[in-house]
Amino acid sequence: MKIHLYTIAWNDIALLPFFLRYYSAWVERIVVFDDGSDDGSIELFKANPKVDLRAFPPKGDSFVTAAMHLWDHTWSESRNVADWVVIANIDEFFWHPRGMARYLAECTEQRVTIVKPLGYEMVGDRFPAASASLPEALPMGVPMWGLDKQQIFNPSAISDMDFGVGRHVCNPIGRVKLSDPPEAKLLHYKYVDMDGYHNPRQQALGARLLDGDRKQGYGSHYATTNQLRMKSFEWLKNHAVRVVDA
Repeated sequence: MKIHLYTIAWNDIALLPFFLRYYSAWVERIVVFDDGSDDGSIELFKANPKVDLRAFPPKGDSFVTAAMHLWDHTWSESRNVADWVVIANIDEFFWHPRGMARYLAECTEQRVTIVKPLGYEMVGDRFPAASASLPEALPMGVPMWGLDKQQIFNPSAISDMDFGVGRHVCNPIGRVKLSDPPEAKLLHYKYVDMDGYHNPRQQALGARLLDGDRKQGYGSHYATTNQLRMKSFEWLKNHAVRVVDA
């Protein structure tokens, strides 16, 4: 079974060792559109034989619009080549207790064409050692509506995913059969190490917004204060449950 992954990257060195090790275990090809990383990410990408490293295309006046175009079209090169494609940000980890490869093989047998996961906002005080499994080291999270993104699908059965901003919603066209009930989990690792990672990361991403993004209101959440981000972090910690089995 062939599985291809598509992602966008910019200075993701904090998460990249976990991301590459995790997905390399069950994905055959990882297509990365890098937007000018200068933090050591490029070296890690080049050292991984599964990575197909490409430059992020011209953005015009909106990074968000350019990214949406990528998500909607680039995966089509896997049509009639791969059994499944995975669309994921560097901080998104798809997980299943039986392993994703086995689960996707079961979905194929059941003629499922789109995986609908259960979405979780994960939380942690700090990142583990780079050699650790991130889902196993930081297993706590909160179920979160909007993170149940349909980002794994059969590229030969689906002609268009028609993703919305952030891929929180989509309107797939083709032979659509969702996994039901949802079994896979989408673990979103954003609220980790608030002072060392989360707050500086959100501020840096906000500074990279282009004029078109600001005019359309994209990325307005980056303007949140560190104090409000910390309140969100504390709320998540207080409500978190074990998401990843030991």
